[in-house]
Amino acid sequence: MSSIPIFLLEVGAVKTLEFGNAWRGAMYVWNYVATEYCGLPVFPPGFSEEGKADQMKVWNYGNNNPDMPEHEAIVLLSTMDHALLDPSQWERLVEAYEKFGEEHPNSSFGEQAKALRDVMESGEDMELLGIGWNQNTICPSKWVSYDDDGVMRVYDPARENSHFWMMEQLDEARRSAAEVEAAGGGA
Repeated sequence: MSSIPIFLLEVGAVKTLEFGNAWRGAMYVWNYVATEYCGLPVFPPGFSEEGKADQMKVWNYGNNNPDMPEHEAIVLLSTMDHALLDPSQWERLVEAYEKFGEEHPNSSFGEQAKALRDVMESGEDMELLGIGWNQNTICPSKWVSYDDDGVMRVYDPARENSHFWMMEQLDEARRSAAEVEAAGGGA
C-alpha cells in the first residue's frame, strides 16, 4: 500500500516523513471537500469531461471560496501538486493539520501534524528550503531526483520555478476576495 511522503528540503539533503495508507491523505480531503462543499456524492473520477470539471471544482474550492475555514483551505492546498511551504510558515500549517486531524480522526493529518511539530521543534540544525508533499509514494517525486550516476538532486526553489508557495497563494486569494466583497462585488 502506498504512503504519504512529506519532504523537508535542505541544501543538498532531504528528510522524508512517511505516513501509511495514502487514502487517508489527499483522497480523504478531496472526498470531504466534494461532499461537504461541492454537492457531489464522492470525489469524481476524471474519466469524462464532466468528471474532470468536477475535480477542478474540488481542487480549486479553497482558492475560489474564501468562506471555507482557513485550516481546511490550508490542508486542501497541501494536497496539490507543486505546493511548497515556506519553512517560516510551518506552525501555521501544523495548527491547521492539528485542527483538521481533530475534526477528521480517520484522516492522517493529526499524525502528520505531530511528526512535523516534533521535527521542527527538535532543535535539529536544518537549513530548510521548503516543505513539499507527494500525494502518495506511487507517483514520482518532483522534490528529489537522481542523475545517471545515482547522485541525489534536491529541488531548490531559489533556482527552480515549477512550484507555488501555498500560503502566499492562499493569502492572495483571500485578500482578492475580500477586496471584491468590499467593492460590492460579492455574491
